[in-house]
Amino acid sequence: MPLALPPGLKAADHRDAPGVDGAGEGDITDVFAFLDPSNNGRLVLAMGVNPFAAPAASPTYRFSPDYLYQFKIDRSGSYKEDFVVQLRFENTPTGQQVFVSADSPDPNTVGAVNQLLVGATVALDGPVGSAFGDPANIQVFAGLRDDPFVFDLAQFNRILAGTQDVFRDIPSSPLGPLRGRPVRADGTSGVDAFGGFNCSYIVVEFPVAWLGVSKIINVWATVSAPSGESNGYSQFERMG
Repeated sequence: MPLALPPGLKAADHRDAPGVDGAGEGDITDVFAFLDPSNNGRLVLAMGVNPFAAPAASPTYRFSPDYLYQFKIDRSGSYKEDFVVQLRFENTPTGQQVFVSADSPDPNTVGAVNQLLVGATVALDGPVGSAFGDPANIQVFAGLRDDPFVFDLAQFNRILAGTQDVFRDIPSSPLGPLRGRPVRADGTSGVDAFGGFNCSYIVVEFPVAWLGVSKIINVWATVSAPSGESNGYSQFERMG
């Protein structure tokens, strides 16, 4: 079935307000949604947490066993989720285990306060650090990966401070010379502030057919903490 996604939007959010900065396991860095380049009949969703994870300290980064991680999809243009993929993590003596459920949520538990899916149509689990699932159904990966976001943060801060004008030096323009980083011999100029850092990524892939007849969808990811009610969670981080 054909799927028309809106034009790609590029954004990142690697540092947040103090309440989330203190909980890297719930600090969403990026969210991606795209068709599998090898099979346009499958949709890939990905979110990263644990920003600026140092590769040398890889064993110290984990997903929180207290949080509920969710991908939410609106297939009708209502801006309310009507299909969700929920992921929970547990610590075991051999590493973390991820539990995955996917289904349409109870319409009374959408928005910022959610319930765990009970008796979900899709339910599976597997180890963190390895891909698992059914290639014809849903596949899942959770674990550390190189941060894919690229941004010259230092130059951006100089532009904000007014000491530079643009990212790349422009000796001549209709506005006159514009100050920026010098262009190197290979044609590049920037410095990737995220180079060499990892994030903890959650990636799920499933058939586009699960989306029904929708040609345009809205996708966002959330992280929620227990609300105090049985199987209840309250959202504290979101990106779409």
